[in-house]
Amino acid sequence: MDKLIRDITSRYQPVSLDEMDSVKLLDRVETKFIFNLEKLPALLSLMEPGYRILEIAGNRIHAYDTLYFDTPGLNLYRLHYQGKLNRYKIRFRRYCDSELFFFEIKFKNNKGRTIKRRVKHPGFSKVIEGKAEKLMRECTPIDPASLVPVLETRYNRMTFVNHDLTERITLDTGLAFCNNGKEMAMARLC
Repeated sequence: MDKLIRDITSRYQPVSLDEMDSVKLLDRVETKFIFNLEKLPALLSLMEPGYRILEIAGNRIHAYDTLYFDTPGLNLYRLHYQGKLNRYKIRFRRYCDSELFFFEIKFKNNKGRTIKRRVKHPGFSKVIEGKAEKLMRECTPIDPASLVPVLETRYNRMTFVNHDLTERITLDTGLAFCNNGKEMAMARLC
């Protein structure tokens, strides 16, 4: 399957990070889907005429690691699960190919828009401090000291941009989750 996906994505025109700067979409509307990996080749073939693929140093599939924070009672997750608006996701993210780390805050407002704010960080941390704490205090009503690391995720991402540079699609494969030392891989999902 990996070879087939790489063969199909090799046919796409590339888009660079610099070109994608206009499509950062830090304020956006998101729709998410989960589907069986077996459907991915057909979807990629259908998308090809309308989209370009992000290419960095010759790579079109990029690895990401994320460490999510929540209260010990998982209050942020519960708001998400219940579909509440005006909710937050708090995380550290590692862009593995570039070895860049960011502390990120995603806010889903009551109009269904997702607003992301982030600051560079030297790496993952078990506590929110320094520039990360400052950003959190500026952007949320949440006390950073009330949050603890609760979930790690790893996946590979392909990023597609339409030819007008107004729309972005990300497709994640190789999903894996780790909590309290237990790992669950979802290799058959995209």
